[in-house]
Amino acid sequence: MSTDLDRELSSIFSQLTSHINKDSLQSEVKEILLNKRRRQQNELGYMKNLVENIAFITESYKATEELLEKIFAEKIFTPVQTAVENIVGSMQSDIKQAMPRLLPVYSQLIKENKSNQENISFLEMNYSVSKLSQDFTNSFLITMCNPANKSFFANLFNYPPRILVDNIRQQSQFYAAMFCDGVSFG
Repeated sequence: MSTDLDRELSSIFSQLTSHINKDSLQSEVKEILLNKRRRQQNELGYMKNLVENIAFITESYKATEELLEKIFAEKIFTPVQTAVENIVGSMQSDIKQAMPRLLPVYSQLIKENKSNQENISFLEMNYSVSKLSQDFTNSFLITMCNPANKSFFANLFNYPPRILVDNIRQQSQFYAAMFCDGVSFG
């Protein structure tokens, strides 16, 4: 069962990402990071900003997973995109409010026994893969909301929701890592 699911999801993510130019995407991510770095006065501020962004993206991803699991559990074959966008917006508002509580946990990504440059390199890669993974999962969700794609996604509803969502995460992370492969920051 898992092999069939892997194959189906891999096909979907391959189609969702087929139009993306790896070099262009890497350039966009580098530009985002460069702008974030420029807005900070020093390396510590930049690292703190990256941690905040990683925390927000990661928590948003968890909320998206909950939404996907609900959609698959309740067999909502074509969720209404505006409803999904409203739910995601509400979840993100809740995450912003929870950030003071979340940041101490995510701040552990910065290792005291590493140099600032080593920490920055790690955080930049973590941010990049997390952001792309979230973007790919959002693309999956938005594509699934399109009624014209109902038959394309219909078979996915035959799998247990938790297993399905776990596999979606694995595929989005795989494709994100693949697009970040070979990139150098700084």
